[in-house]
Amino acid sequence: MLTFLSRLFGKTTVKTHGLAQFQAQRAKVEILEMEDVLFHLNSAVLLPSKPAGKSSKDGASDKELKKKQEKLSGIRALAVVFRQYEFDPRKKLLIAAHTDTSGQVEPNFILSEKRAQSVLYILNGERDKWADVCYGQQRVEDYQQIMKYFAKDRGWKCNPGKIDNKCGKNTNKAAENFFSEYRKLHIDPKTGDAFPEDLPLNLVDQVKADPRKRWPVVAWKAVYDLYADEICQVLKIDHKRLKKMYDKRIKKRLIDKDKPYVACGESFPLQNPEKSNYRSQRNRRVEILFFNEKEAIDKIDCPDHVDKKHTAAECPLWYDQLMDITYIDPDYLTADAFHFKFAYYDRIIKEFKGVPDGLEIKVYKKGGAKPFKTGHDYADGIYTVRVLDLKKKDEIRFEFNTYKSPDKKKRQWVYTKTKDDPPEMVIKKDEDIAKMGYKERMHYYDLPPEWSSRNYFTRHDGKENTGDKFETILANYKPFGGKNTTPDKPLVISLEDIILIDDKGSQNINNNTGNKPQDFDKDGNKIDLSDKSRLTLLYLDEEDDYNIKIYKGRTTHPYFSDIEFKKNLITTRIPEKGKSYVPRAILFCSSFYDITDKRTSKGPKFKFSEGHILGARAAVLNDKTVHNWAALSVKIADGTVPANMKDYVQYKCGNYEAHYLHNCGFIKGNLETDKEKPLSYLIIYWNCRMEAHSTEAPTDANWRSKWEKDGMINSMNRTNRPYLIEKKSGTVDILIRMYHFYEAKLDDAGGKHKCIVRMCHTDEDWMLPDNAKFCQASYQGRTDYYGGAGTDAKTKDIDGSTYAPMAHHHEMGHATGLFDDYMYNADLRKQAHPWTTYKTFFGVPGFEHPFTAPGGPYSIDFISTMSECRNPRMRDFWHFVNWINDESGDAGNKKLKPFLNKTTFKMSYKYRKGGSDKVIELDLWDGKYRNPNKACHESSNFVFKTGNNNGKADLLLYHLGGGETACTIDPKHKDNRNHVMNPRHVFDAILVIRHKVALKFIDDTGNWTVNSYENWMKRWVQKPLVDLNKYYFECSRDNENKKILMIFVPHLEVYDAPKPTPTDWTVALPADAHFNIVVKENGGNSFATSGRTINVDDNVDKKKILKYMVGKSSAGNVGKADFNGVGSWLKSELLSATAGGGWYTIKDLPA
Repeated sequence: MLTFLSRLFGKTTVKTHGLAQFQAQRAKVEILEMEDVLFHLNSAVLLPSKPAGKSSKDGASDKELKKKQEKLSGIRALAVVFRQYEFDPRKKLLIAAHTDTSGQVEPNFILSEKRAQSVLYILNGERDKWADVCYGQQRVEDYQQIMKYFAKDRGWKCNPGKIDNKCGKNTNKAAENFFSEYRKLHIDPKTGDAFPEDLPLNLVDQVKADPRKRWPVVAWKAVYDLYADEICQVLKIDHKRLKKMYDKRIKKRLIDKDKPYVACGESFPLQNPEKSNYRSQRNRRVEILFFNEKEAIDKIDCPDHVDKKHTAAECPLWYDQLMDITYIDPDYLTADAFHFKFAYYDRIIKEFKGVPDGLEIKVYKKGGAKPFKTGHDYADGIYTVRVLDLKKKDEIRFEFNTYKSPDKKKRQWVYTKTKDDPPEMVIKKDEDIAKMGYKERMHYYDLPPEWSSRNYFTRHDGKENTGDKFETILANYKPFGGKNTTPDKPLVISLEDIILIDDKGSQNINNNTGNKPQDFDKDGNKIDLSDKSRLTLLYLDEEDDYNIKIYKGRTTHPYFSDIEFKKNLITTRIPEKGKSYVPRAILFCSSFYDITDKRTSKGPKFKFSEGHILGARAAVLNDKTVHNWAALSVKIADGTVPANMKDYVQYKCGNYEAHYLHNCGFIKGNLETDKEKPLSYLIIYWNCRMEAHSTEAPTDANWRSKWEKDGMINSMNRTNRPYLIEKKSGTVDILIRMYHFYEAKLDDAGGKHKCIVRMCHTDEDWMLPDNAKFCQASYQGRTDYYGGAGTDAKTKDIDGSTYAPMAHHHEMGHATGLFDDYMYNADLRKQAHPWTTYKTFFGVPGFEHPFTAPGGPYSIDFISTMSECRNPRMRDFWHFVNWINDESGDAGNKKLKPFLNKTTFKMSYKYRKGGSDKVIELDLWDGKYRNPNKACHESSNFVFKTGNNNGKADLLLYHLGGGETACTIDPKHKDNRNHVMNPRHVFDAILVIRHKVALKFIDDTGNWTVNSYENWMKRWVQKPLVDLNKYYFECSRDNENKKILMIFVPHLEVYDAPKPTPTDWTVALPADAHFNIVVKENGGNSFATSGRTINVDDNVDKKKILKYMVGKSSAGNVGKADFNGVGSWLKSELLSATAGGGWYTIKDLPA
């Protein structure tokens, strides 16, 4: 028996204390119990109505019969069987027949088998077999009751009078009339097909002649035809359809075609089971069992013996043990059935499923508070709701709530243990769910606390991707329309549909005083949602390490999702089977709407009359339980940096937003790889509008499509290097991933922009906080920039990859708060028009560098984003980390304290090279280092040698703290651009030696030209200093600035130039110049000095100038020993006796 049960339910058995126990869920079974239809004692004739003969009075009263389940009678009971298959054609059917305990055991088994056959044959259309069964085991009171029923039902004169089981005069007369009425139906052309039996005229005589007064087989065939006609009338169908239903709804749905019924004899009586030889109408029952298809038995394995009653232990169907039963209410014969699938995405199974059994769905009339009487069934994700007393004119709504405690703190959730386990309904407290980690929380799906069908988008007719408002769809289905829902074509309610709501809970977004949601035009004026409304849905790809991605980017604008948003409703299915795409945020009209487990709910702003929807997933505007943000910008008017923006933006650089999104997944970090940690995101958001430049319009007719299709995405892809922000110290051990998102708004929707970008045809790209100018070609990597097609293009970054220069990527660095890394060229500039340049000395840094870190420490990192428009650097992202660390702090108003609780962070970067993973860090947390564009230690007019005040320069020390620059900077790289960016040393800091040299060129025997200015500056001043870029300092002990690269970055400026005319450029010696070199064009080599002034001929010995600028008065070339004073300065600034002392030694860089 246990083996059978294991096979039956697909489970295993275990033994506890020597007793076998069955480990299985109870199968859900609906039972149609035809106990009032029953049979007369010792009869197999199925009666059309409640038995009324003498033998039917045995046993309990009707009052007692109602104690356990509802009652069904006669033909209506058979009609309910067919109706059940209209409700759910997937059900599997089994008939179980019983007798009472009177008589012998074995004959009772035989009798119960005949009764089962009697019900089966009339259900599956086996007319001849049914007639044979009835003929073989009938009583006079059977056909007496049948004639009495039709006398009342059809007005025939066939009432036999008292049902006394005696075939007397009245019974025979009634039979004559009964058979006569049938013959009329038989010969009528309209009904003859349904009543095919040609009854002989001497039928009554045959009955009289029969010793047992039995009706012949042909008479029972006629009764069968009348029963079938009654079923058609009850179901309101014709006979042709009934014949089709025999096969489709009965024969094909039998659990076991070889054994479609079980004959239980007097086993398992419902009434007085302890009594033997007990006559009971209640026990003479036939049950029709409806199994859910997936829970149905394959084979019926009843015991073979009939000499004794079967026991519960050996019965495969003893439902008190194995089944969860529901008795079918007879009233539902006339009910209207609606099939629902409440679809949700199960992140464990990774596919859309139907909500499991457990929802209590109620149905209300419009304006009504009292629900309709309903019945429910559930199988395979489909809820069948049977509604009584519906009228075609009724307007109805379906509702459920999942609250399971009066205080509403306990609710139903869908729980999925593993991908191989079926989802189940569980009850949990909200606070317990809230305490769960991300990974555990994935197993629990949030059902709406309250749901209503009103206005809800509903799919139907087997099309789960299209639909309409519920009321519109429902009008197609009975009793309101002509169609029926089915389990295969249910009404599909997606619990993943998304509604945007504002921070007050209103679905009328962007319109808190109006009655509909709205968009904004470019000036911030409210406009209606339309086909021009655009949004971006960002999702987390669980299959790809929870990377955030744009859902289904549009072909023309890939940063906008291809989702129609003409009304505030998103019905697009975001996840896919096998792919857990978790919607996380929607960006609309420059605002972020967070998608978590919030649902649309009733509140002060909620109105069904305005089309609002209850129970959908809510995308909540700036949901502070999972999100906080800040607009980070300079003062737009003048570009200065407000005090509260310090270290997040730079002068005239930065007008963006930082959005922190909490709890977005779990991944392994780069620094601790042995465990998974919660993941959050920091989204850096910037937007613009584009237009053609008024005087330098693009010549490429497709400029807009190129920029809006490719430009933004190209820059995002280049910027979004896989950096991680990881815990440095504190209690919240999470990981934060950064994601840059750039948007070019449409001209007439989407709200105000941060920046207007004017596109031109000239090679000019620049960015200011609220306006920019881009070259039409800069939307992608260019081979005509910075040696993009030459040897420069072969320079490989730390990850071994090469990157073409992309000017747009560089300008987005300015938009998000970055200075340039390159140096601004010296030039000849008109005084009256400062931006009018006569001559630019390319490659020669000037005195003015308004958008570069003083001294140009990173100019040596020539392939960085902010230098040659190529590759991101970790330091370029540190100002974002500053914001996180600052907002994680103590003060109660800190935006991120609820999430990060004073935890501080640093950065990591993992890349693959040479077949293995490499990891580098960046940590600039210390206040001295937090702004990479500000020297942590500096000395103006530093004197190289004590006692020689001539040699001077500015010293500017920049702590690197790690990152790519620390691992790749080497002056020799710039000379040999084929060199792969592999470090000979990993440096902790850069020390810039800045000589500010002013030059005045005087005509003498020869005349200067602007080109000869440039040549002389580079050869006699710049190159000798830059050639000193071959040393570094190393500390005698370990510390955070152990290895310091020293680089000379001379700044040169020409003043009072003799050529050309007009002479309206700078004529005065710059006051901050360390040196003033006056050069005569005469071919001579004279050299004379006076303080900071150096008077020379144009062919002077270069070494003399160099030695004077570094304070070397002794013979010989400039070398390491001449910079010991710099080492002493480093010691005084960075080392102390209390911190361990030590010293710095100057060393040669490797060749």
